[in-house]
Amino acid sequence: MAIKINAQVTGYGPQPANTQALVIITVEFDGPSEAMTFTVLVPNDGDEGIVREQAIARAQNLARRFAELRRSLPPSPPMMPSG
Repeated sequence: MAIKINAQVTGYGPQPANTQALVIITVEFDGPSEAMTFTVLVPNDGDEGIVREQAIARAQNLARRFAELRRSLPPSPPMMPSG
């Protein structure tokens, strides 16, 4: 399975200190037709590379928690075609 991870810093806040960075993480599985997007807040230390690394780690943790939650729930009924 090919995985592509993109991290984009989209803003800083709260004003005026800008101590947090808002980062959008997009994870593509086998191409853009299957993807997850996470929006996370991480500490802003002024180094965008470190901010991205922290955001990816945070998104990985969220994905892991989501997978664990999903395993603990009963199976979903099959989706019905719309239309």
